[in-house]
Amino acid sequence: RLPSTRANLDPDALRRLARAPLATLARAMDNDLEAAALSLRPDLARTLARLEEAGALAARISGSGPTAFGVFATATEARSACALFPDGAIVSPLREVAS
Repeated sequence: RLPSTRANLDPDALRRLARAPLATLARAMDNDLEAAALSLRPDLARTLARLEEAGALAARISGSGPTAFGVFATATEARSACALFPDGAIVSPLREVAS
């Protein structure tokens, strides 16, 4: 059993993070299941590294894997990163939500 990555969540800190610039939010992303997914599928670490090398502000495993995703500052950067994954990659632009 792998330990949790955090003791608790501070709602005020999460609210501040929600208003932070994209790069700050991306760096703060966390997935409690990522370590477990990587222990079962160590090859996913290379996928995360490739996303980061392509300019992702952050790269993570989604849920318990094996899906990986990168957060990019622009759709153009995300589309360029897709070329590194000829077996399949999806670019899904996000929209800003007013607070």
